[in-house]
Amino acid sequence: MTESPDASSSPGITGWAGWVAFAGTMLIALGSFQAIEGLVALFHNSLYLVGPEGFVVNLDYDAWAGRTSSSASSRSPSGSDSSPAT
Repeated sequence: MTESPDASSSPGITGWAGWVAFAGTMLIALGSFQAIEGLVALFHNSLYLVGPEGFVVNLDYDAWAGRTSSSASSRSPSGSDSSPAT
């Protein structure tokens, strides 16, 4: 004799299901917007162009490039490395 599962023994949909569906929808929507913004940045170069005055915030990004302060000070005034590209 097979027993049918009782309705009280199986877990039902809880209140979290709505929030999880909402969060998933928001993640997909925001990810789509970010993908579109990334494609615009790739194909429309002048939209995110940094002028000669630089960024609004004056920060040194040499540490992110793996340079130390001694190697950054040996750069030419144009901002490029003095070594030729290979």
